[in-house]
Amino acid sequence: MNFESPYRFIPNLLTTSRVAIAAYYPFAPYSIRLFLIMAVIFTHIDIFLVLNFNWHSKFGKSLGPIADKLLLLSVAITTFYTSAIPAWKFFLLVSKDIVVLAAGLTLMAKHGVEVLHHIPYRRLGTLTIAIQLALFINYLQAGVMNSHLLHIAMLISSLSAIDYGIRIVKGEFVNPDKDNTSRA
Repeated sequence: MNFESPYRFIPNLLTTSRVAIAAYYPFAPYSIRLFLIMAVIFTHIDIFLVLNFNWHSKFGKSLGPIADKLLLLSVAITTFYTSAIPAWKFFLLVSKDIVVLAAGLTLMAKHGVEVLHHIPYRRLGTLTIAIQLALFINYLQAGVMNSHLLHIAMLISSLSAIDYGIRIVKGEFVNPDKDNTSRA
């Protein structure tokens, strides 16, 4: 007997909220931006729910990665305009997200939305997001960019961009016959 939980919609609701926060963040008063970033961390409970309760959906698999990239780019671009980060450092900071978003949209245009279901989360990519969020939270609390944390985030993001780039060139995300579900 397959029990369908009435709460299966929660991960999709949390994912959708990240898109809404991404759209609102650049226009939000400075005083609530930290709250919004903390809300983003809270919304990542959707990953826990999906993995632990098997509440997968095509909608979530398609929108989740896009929501993450949109939100991170929204926060990063807003931070870039309100801080003294040079453009080249900003580019390195968001390089992984630009590569993954561009590749995802290109693959989706060529192969349809289903191809997004074959792009796995990568540990290095997850680490990149965590460090970027720490950087943005630190900036919002301190009012100045922590240069050490910025350089670590730039390095990890660049390495993650290279990792995804290599996998994209090899065609690993297009072939559904390959096991692309690893989190390595």
